[in-house]
Amino acid sequence: MKTLFYIAFILFCLIHLYLIVHFTRKKQKLNRNSGIAALVFFAALLSARLFFSIGLPYVVLVLSLIAVFLHNIFGYYLKLYEKSRVFDRYLHAFGAFTFALLVYFILGRFIEYGGSRTFLALYVLTLGVTVGTIFELFEFCMDIKEAANMQKGLRDTNTDMLFNLLGSFAAAVCAFFLI
Repeated sequence: MKTLFYIAFILFCLIHLYLIVHFTRKKQKLNRNSGIAALVFFAALLSARLFFSIGLPYVVLVLSLIAVFLHNIFGYYLKLYEKSRVFDRYLHAFGAFTFALLVYFILGRFIEYGGSRTFLALYVLTLGVTVGTIFELFEFCMDIKEAANMQKGLRDTNTDMLFNLLGSFAAAVCAFFLI
């Protein structure tokens, strides 16, 4: 899994460098910034993993790469956010699932966990819902600041939150049985 992750990470970086150049040429500032943020996020994540000895399973890192890849390539580059409502919903579920587990493992380096598997599952569920809510607030801020139209109204926001909850629940089930 380690080798797969590093191969995927190198491809991820090369593709995102291409995206940054492409979106810059097209004067798509929001999309360009998303590509830059993805590279900065993973550089910081891997640096933190190295310097703070954060035990992030490679499968969680690969899932995180996939989630961000889908967001930038399929969502922005292939414009599935504009063409499909289903894509956004499923990506919210997958993103909440992935980032709930990622945040769990990051916090695990700094917080000693204990308790039952039920408590662990509820904790992971709460992390996922929190991450999903923060992302919705980010979309709201981008709509105000950049006139990005990331939120298409109350129904879209509520549906996103529902799919964040479903993805978080799936992460909680995984935590209950696998962690």
